[in-house]
Amino acid sequence: MRSVWTRFTVAAALVALLSAPAQATAILSLTSLEFDLTISLLPPPTIPGNPVIPGNPVFPAGSLLNGTAQFSLSPLPPSIVPSPPQIDVAGLAFDSSTPMPPQIVPLPPGIDIASGIGITFSFSGELAAPHGDNFTAGAFPTLDDAFASPLPPQIDIGVFSGTPLHFSGAIVAFDDPVKIGTFDVTISEVPEPASLLLLLVPLMLAVALIRQRGAAEENRSPFA
Repeated sequence: MRSVWTRFTVAAALVALLSAPAQATAILSLTSLEFDLTISLLPPPTIPGNPVIPGNPVFPAGSLLNGTAQFSLSPLPPSIVPSPPQIDVAGLAFDSSTPMPPQIVPLPPGIDIASGIGITFSFSGELAAPHGDNFTAGAFPTLDDAFASPLPPQIDIGVFSGTPLHFSGAIVAFDDPVKIGTFDVTISEVPEPASLLLLLVPLMLAVALIRQRGAAEENRSPFA
């Protein structure tokens, strides 16, 4: 008898969840996007056959990368959504890999991720030398793109529609374009706490009812 009651209670909870009103469906659609960025700098590049400077460095020893990274969103169909805050990049040294703090952006109600959200990325800054000789730096899809135009572009990362999105490109410093590192981007979906709560409430209710029913059966007198 108890197993029948258990199946009935779980089924009732699932029916309640599936038959929730339109407001609950709207809550379920509330999500956030997480933007993860890692910048990795190569060992210091050298100039072959240049004996003037010890080690033949292209850039002075101790140079550090500084700048600002930015993601932008373009939902399909077009609508207004907040952009992630700028990411400050400061003091990155050669031969290092640095994950930036993740950026979490809540999406407004009514944004349909399945329709797609176009995402672009940009980074511009400078490679700062210890004695004030700074070099312009930026992110490009490839080193060849830096030869075509020295201005760091808005890089098309792709269209996010629910599946995690990944993109990698080059960090380039000038005068002559030199690849000094790479950037790696990952965009993924993060469910809002309200969405998780809405999913858990019916299941928690089912567990409570099962326990209550079980306790009642255990306490029932055998002579009743």
